[in-house]
Amino acid sequence: MPRLRRFLFIGFVGLAPLWAAILFVAYESRQTQSADYWNVAPWFIILAIPVCVVSLGIAFVTLLMHDRSGGSGARKLARAALTFVVLTGIAVGGFLWVQHNKKNDEKAAQEDGNAAVEFVRADTRVQRAAGGPMQVSATTYLIRSPDTRPWRYDIHVRGPGKVRFSAIVDVARDAKGNAASFRIACLTKLTVGSRHAGVDACAQDESRGEGVFATDPGK
Repeated sequence: MPRLRRFLFIGFVGLAPLWAAILFVAYESRQTQSADYWNVAPWFIILAIPVCVVSLGIAFVTLLMHDRSGGSGARKLARAALTFVVLTGIAVGGFLWVQHNKKNDEKAAQEDGNAAVEFVRADTRVQRAAGGPMQVSATTYLIRSPDTRPWRYDIHVRGPGKVRFSAIVDVARDAKGNAASFRIACLTKLTVGSRHAGVDACAQDESRGEGVFATDPGK
């Protein structure tokens, strides 16, 4: 294959995600009226760069197959095209598989969060701490690598008047990753934004009377 064609093939096919991101950003810039658009738009281009590693790999392997295939030019082109289609299919299939698993994990996290909310709502210690009718909702959750599903939920509880606190709920999972049981690790008056970063929510400072006020309330 002539050098110019190689260059064009690598430039267009290998960098296709980058060109697509640039075109998308340019098109959306003509459609949007938001003043904040250009604060976000460059990230589409930046995120396309790692994807180009895959597309460049496909382009180089396709050229390698073309060069090493015997026979006529048409035969070489056919084999190269087949290689390109197969590798692209594998890449797209892998992406779709990752996205499918991600959606399943997000759905499971939401369902487990709802179950954790009901667990907290039914806990007698939480009911006593609230002191009356309460509103309970899930706020955040934590995931430990390499797991893809939460091991801890932060459940916000709002009681009568100014009663506000969080129930920190740990999740025990079975071998398949499904939630097997819940346990309230502690109750704390510190909001997520008021806690010390990197410190367990159940080990925060109580000196000002604003931190953990019940440990293992389920016991």
